[in-house]
Amino acid sequence: MVNLVSLAPVLILLPLGTAALLTGLSGRAVLARSVAVACICGQLLLVVVVYLGFEAPLSAFEASWLPALGTQVHLSVDGICVHALMVLAAVLAVAIVAEIRLQPGDGSAARLALIFVVVAAMNVFLMSRDLLVAAAAHGTAGLALAALLGVGSDLAGQSAARRFANWAIAGTLLLST
Repeated sequence: MVNLVSLAPVLILLPLGTAALLTGLSGRAVLARSVAVACICGQLLLVVVVYLGFEAPLSAFEASWLPALGTQVHLSVDGICVHALMVLAAVLAVAIVAEIRLQPGDGSAARLALIFVVVAAMNVFLMSRDLLVAAAAHGTAGLALAALLGVGSDLAGQSAARRFANWAIAGTLLLST
């Protein structure tokens, strides 16, 4: 059986670290694309290891978060979550390949970084067992998607991104209440 206690934080930290690294590579599109491909391979391998080693729902990680509200970060992997992580990893791979193949130019590193932020937030959302943490992850993913829509787009695309961000914030507020 896979030690999910050690792998659950890695499922979140790998895409976040990749996003931070890609942010620093904004002027070097070829290097940014190579880093993105290497990190997506690592993420896919990690998710496959979790999937193949999954036997029963396990509590993967617990930490205190906003103690005044009685909120804890409680991440766990269950039967539905493990399949959703596999689907998310496949979507991530398709998004990275599409970004590399279809989007020329220097804005690619920023868009790649935002894709990894969305994946990290969605991993938290899928594994979270606390409503407030899930709402925060949902909002983070929504705002990163809105930014992804707006990067390098014309005025109509930027307007659509702003509308999407407004709905993402509204959805997060509704989810957290």
